[in-house]
Amino acid sequence: MSEIRGSHPDLTLVDDVTASYVNDAAFDGRTAGRGLASRPRRKPEAEIVLEGINHIRARPDGYARKVHGGAMGNAGEPDVDACVRGRAVKLEAKAGSNTPSKIQLAALRRWEKVGALVGWFTTTAHIVELLDHLDDSNYQTDLSAPGCAQPCHREAA
Repeated sequence: MSEIRGSHPDLTLVDDVTASYVNDAAFDGRTAGRGLASRPRRKPEAEIVLEGINHIRARPDGYARKVHGGAMGNAGEPDVDACVRGRAVKLEAKAGSNTPSKIQLAALRRWEKVGALVGWFTTTAHIVELLDHLDDSNYQTDLSAPGCAQPCHREAA
């Protein structure tokens, strides 16, 4: 490797086109973006899923686990597979203003058709809203919004 003349001392020539940092400690990320207005941290979906699972597991009558999607045939399946008071609960987690995809909505509808309580959430408050309908086997979730869109929950929000 030859040194790049007249440039930053931590840069070396990797090939004719690419330059790379030799010493990553020279840039630790703490100074990046200084002077710019900082935005509030957006909670990643994985963190939202974990909060949902922990919320259900904290109940004495509930258990939940993460469903891993991907190439093994689970594409579109809800993120959270749970059982509360003996009823299957299938929940899709979304970060920020994201909404479920068509394939995810179709999977939720399939589960609902066979008796599972389904929905999607961005906060644990949405899970609480959905679980309010646990004993109502005729309840159908409005999947156009997170949680429960019934007036009893929208007035409280």
